[in-house]
Amino acid sequence: MTFWQKYNLKIAWALVGTLVVSSLGVASLLYKPQVAKAANTPTFVRSTVCAYSGGGSTYSCTVNASTGDMLFLINGNSNTDYVSAISDTNGNSWNLAATSTLSLYSTVSAYYALNITGGTFTINATSTGSIQWYPIVAEFSNVASVSALISAQTGTGTTNPITSGNFSSLPAGTLVVAGAENYYGTGTWSAGNPSGMAIPSNGIANHNSDGTSNAALEYSVLGSTYSSSATMSWSGTVYGSLVAAAFTPSNNTYCGNGYLYCQQIEIDHNKVGGGTEDETYFPWEASSTDASIATSGNGGYVQNTTTETGSSYTGTVPADLIFTSDSSCGTKLNWEFESYNSATGNFIAWIANSSTAVSHTSNTIVWMCFDNSSVTTWQGNVSGTWNSNYVGVWHFPSNAGTLSENDSTSNGYNGSMGTWALSPTPIIDGSASTTSGNGSTYMQFHSNMLSSNALTVSCWVWTYPGLGGGNTSIFGLGVSNSDEVRLEVGTSAQLFAGAYNSKFSTSNSLVPTNGWFMAAISFNSSTGIIYYNGVNEASGSNGLSTYTSTPYIGYTDGFHGMIDECEMSNVARSAGWISTEYNNQSAPDKANYGTGGFYIIGPLQAGSGGGGATPVKSNALNINYGAVDINKGSVNIGQ
Repeated sequence: MTFWQKYNLKIAWALVGTLVVSSLGVASLLYKPQVAKAANTPTFVRSTVCAYSGGGSTYSCTVNASTGDMLFLINGNSNTDYVSAISDTNGNSWNLAATSTLSLYSTVSAYYALNITGGTFTINATSTGSIQWYPIVAEFSNVASVSALISAQTGTGTTNPITSGNFSSLPAGTLVVAGAENYYGTGTWSAGNPSGMAIPSNGIANHNSDGTSNAALEYSVLGSTYSSSATMSWSGTVYGSLVAAAFTPSNNTYCGNGYLYCQQIEIDHNKVGGGTEDETYFPWEASSTDASIATSGNGGYVQNTTTETGSSYTGTVPADLIFTSDSSCGTKLNWEFESYNSATGNFIAWIANSSTAVSHTSNTIVWMCFDNSSVTTWQGNVSGTWNSNYVGVWHFPSNAGTLSENDSTSNGYNGSMGTWALSPTPIIDGSASTTSGNGSTYMQFHSNMLSSNALTVSCWVWTYPGLGGGNTSIFGLGVSNSDEVRLEVGTSAQLFAGAYNSKFSTSNSLVPTNGWFMAAISFNSSTGIIYYNGVNEASGSNGLSTYTSTPYIGYTDGFHGMIDECEMSNVARSAGWISTEYNNQSAPDKANYGTGGFYIIGPLQAGSGGGGATPVKSNALNINYGAVDINKGSVNIGQ
């Protein structure tokens, strides 16, 4: 009788691993994470239910979408006129899938755009006559960019359900999108066929317009070969039209070079350069709260951690998470982590491309690649992130609860902070705070840091009202009125700056008394400029000559408040550069800040190409002699 027969034990596990038997008679089935690869699966990204308009032959709706994706738009109308043309402000090519018309009462038109140029843009539609407008726009990734439409079917009727014509042998992985319109209906559509097609809770839903008409859109990704019609159901008798379109899956492949997962980060060009200039070698902040970036022991896909070289942040960071310019994960960029939480996956990073500018005319694409067990060492480049135009960069990160004043550039101009402490409410990660508010409490840097006649300094600032009783010094050079360079908050909440005792200021009541704002000054040899939240607010005709004094934060007039992310450059940055800094740092991710966000992170892509793959992960099965124990990922079985 075997051990298994003796204890009448049957186990069926759908896992793949290696059986290891130790010298103590302990058999352990150890598992490496296995990834269930999706083969070019179309993936829903988001939807926009455009506002209802009661009449007219033209209509506009603003959307946000990612480059390379597909958009699908439907619009219904309660008469025989219909949408005849669609264009958008990004120049994408729109194609008619089909128009379905029920005489006198109901019309629905469906259009699609493939391999789009993304960002925030406006879709403009024209109709054959004055119609009611209630469009729904859906975005999908991983749909082929050439000849993607397999076929479209239409249907009309006054019964339930409304059924399209038959599709013929659609292959597994096909994306089917159906849109319907009814007249004399005030309820909502419900799901029909093919099997699995449903109106999900993530935004593709009904559009209730004027109380008598209604539109809806739903989709399905076919799990097997399908030959039938698409239907959408309605409770009761309606006058309705239906269009269903089938699209082929993408031939794109993502994630390579040993990385099992990747995600696209797409920078909105409308947030760059003030709309007038590209920004070359521009370090920008990227952050994520995605649990996928946690370590594998915490349910994520990062396999190894390490420490980074040259950063002010001393905690562990992912070794096998890299940022690249290509989806095959081959061409690495420069980056620095400011923070990383291995348990949650939350991180803040700064990324720069030394060879390609961040564009103000088209969206810039960066790829984040991770899950590569063979990568165990630091892959980034902190000093390469901040090039030679930077004199110093101080993130003031939290290192295990302790404030760091270290410089992230290769210059190593670390600060001397005295009684400054870690702030309780940072804007990015850590920040420095003091309530002393006198000239003896300041943050001092190295002498002779600056030796040119150009300078740019930007900092995030929060001043404490009622402390100090005078001006708040944000930044300065030198200590005497005859030769100082200074950026301060005045007693009337204005910003003022000056060089060599010649000062200029912004209007009063500009600075909030209880909140974060970005303050910056830029000097060349003839002009000084003050920027508030990325906008040029004041300038003076006093320039900067060669200067060798010691820079400081909060000196002659003291500082009372919090300060974060100070960057000092030996060039006079442009207005476009400073506005891009503000746009990025004030509202990084569109997932949290909506259309005001600087970038959007796309869906998870698996290494075989396609997206939305579900990983299969497990822990260890240990077979020992002893008691039966089941606890968190291990099973111990004995006599």
